[in-house]
Amino acid sequence: MSREFTDGWAAINMSSAGARPITFRPPAGLVDRDGRPVRGKLRLPPHHGVVLRRAA
Repeated sequence: MSREFTDGWAAINMSSAGARPITFRPPAGLVDRDGRPVRGKLRLPPHHGVVLRRAA
């Protein structure tokens, strides 16, 4: 499950433990919490999530 917001994007894999990771493709122009650009795909194992923000 993923959702785009005005200032960012979030994704979470709510699958059961032991399930396969899910691959997400975040929108362009996002950075992680340290300000590093995020490009390409993100792979999240079950019960993991990520919150990214738009680059300033």
